[in-house]
Amino acid sequence: MTTPEVRLFQIAFGALVTHLREKRDMTQAELAAKLDVTQPTVARIENGKNRVPVSKYMQLTEVFGMTLDQFHGRVQQIIDATHRAAEAIKPGSMDRVEPRKLEGLVLFVVKLLTARESA
Repeated sequence: MTTPEVRLFQIAFGALVTHLREKRDMTQAELAAKLDVTQPTVARIENGKNRVPVSKYMQLTEVFGMTLDQFHGRVQQIIDATHRAAEAIKPGSMDRVEPRKLEGLVLFVVKLLTARESA
């Protein structure tokens, strides 16, 4: 069973991969080819369903032109902002957020953070 924090990490990681891939006008199939995995594997990563092996984590950072520290820092930024958003909505609710709502909240946070980057 996955703990809420691991689940949040997987969702945030996947949301960042989706954002970075789309920002580069890359399809899931194109990213899959660069990582030597299948398109469904990329889809599961982006949906927070797959844990990513360290070797693929490193390849992702290379594909997106980031260091491991930069990539992990972005994931942590998403996690921290998601915590703050959940607490602002309903204090003490983070551990009880349903998975679907958590995914939606993370996607919302990513959109806010990327809009802020663009401004």
